[in-house]
Amino acid sequence: MADHSNGRCRFVEHGLVTSALAMLRLLYFGSVVLTAFWLLRLLYRRFLAMRQVNVIVETPERAASIKALERAWSVEDMPDPEQPSDSTP
Repeated sequence: MADHSNGRCRFVEHGLVTSALAMLRLLYFGSVVLTAFWLLRLLYRRFLAMRQVNVIVETPERAASIKALERAWSVEDMPDPEQPSDSTP
């Protein structure tokens, strides 16, 4: 397989080792770029999730409960007509 007559391996002369190293470099840097992309995407999605925590979704059920609370508060704020007020002499 390998011819060591001149002190060098035959595979090096044909460039098989250098092409294997180039392939390993390509795989390594490809994985680095892919990991960086994944991390940036993760951080971006986390940023969007934090930003939308305070967003209130208006649903019919929520609107009905808000109206019920407003009606209850308005009834509590109204003076009771049966109780005498302190302002009349």
